[in-house]
Amino acid sequence: MNLWGHVVNVTDFEHFMLTQKINAFLEKRIKESNADATVPDAFAVLTTPREKNPLLQQDQDFFRVLAMIQSDPLALEVFRQPTYVVLRQMEEFPEIDHAIHEHAYDYNWLQFHYDGPIVLNEEYFVEALAAEVRQGIDAKQKLRETEEKQRALAENQERLEKQLRLSGEETHWILVARTLMLLKALRKDAVFQASCWTECLLKEIGTRLSLNVIQVRHLTPQEIEATLIGKASVDARELDERIAYSCWLHEGNKPVQVFTGEEARRLAAQVVEDKPQGEVRELKGTPSSPGYAKGVVKLVAHIEDIVKMNQGDILISPATNPNLVPAMKKAAAIVTDEGGITCHAAIISRELGIPCVVGTKIATKAFKDGDFVEVDASKGVVRKL
Repeated sequence: MNLWGHVVNVTDFEHFMLTQKINAFLEKRIKESNADATVPDAFAVLTTPREKNPLLQQDQDFFRVLAMIQSDPLALEVFRQPTYVVLRQMEEFPEIDHAIHEHAYDYNWLQFHYDGPIVLNEEYFVEALAAEVRQGIDAKQKLRETEEKQRALAENQERLEKQLRLSGEETHWILVARTLMLLKALRKDAVFQASCWTECLLKEIGTRLSLNVIQVRHLTPQEIEATLIGKASVDARELDERIAYSCWLHEGNKPVQVFTGEEARRLAAQVVEDKPQGEVRELKGTPSSPGYAKGVVKLVAHIEDIVKMNQGDILISPATNPNLVPAMKKAAAIVTDEGGITCHAAIISRELGIPCVVGTKIATKAFKDGDFVEVDASKGVVRKL
């Protein structure tokens, strides 16, 4: 996982080697064929995976459970009631109860990210299903729309490939990009699932060492092993200092070095950050999902920032992750500092059908909450109005 998972990043990290290669031959083929497509549009269509990533699969599985509820008149009436009433009557619907139990088991990690603490339980999904029922959402229609979207994608890809007359090698690189985009999503979701399931192990380690989970997370692997077998003791005060402010240095195969306090601050000060020179009114990044939008900027870096988002806002983030998907669904456009064609923002924005510009480097520093901007994602331009 640690080795093969990084292959996806290396192919399109910072230098955007794969993106540039594909854009170059797409530009050439569009000119030769007089196709009625722009490079960003063709790129977005051709490199989008046909396979469902875990988040899209969760949506479909969720609507299948909702369809079960909507096909049972008695269950449908119960799910229109407050959540506590629904939970009290779930035993009356064993098949639906089992389906929700299985869904919660499969997707309890969705909002855990790297360090939680949110683990989704059955009550969460019961509330989510009840909310959909109260809003009158048609589950079967949602499932049909998803399948139609997947069919339309495949048809558009085949049409473009024929229209542009791509060579065998060019088709190969398109397939590589699709595969890498899917693997990037699978890789991150695998990490989040593992992090969620590891929580029980960390709690047990904490119990044995008289530490809380946050303190355990601030032990190095070598320290955990040494303390568990009795070769070292734990300094809780040192761990609290690490929690307050610390820098972790990992060089090659050497053990991780941990710095705290002033030493950590001196080390952090040596890290050079990209900063805007003077007032910035326009930034350019990599187009990853075409389109145009105007809206109010909301800086969203953490799950706590989601409450700031209103429908139609422009979401600007250092880099998005599955925790931020609820905010992304409200966005008119997405802009990130980091990322290439295989990044989370690129993948999700295409699924949502909204404009996205990635790799701007300093968008979170150049813009602030409340700024009014336009995003021309076909050109990769973000401009303050």
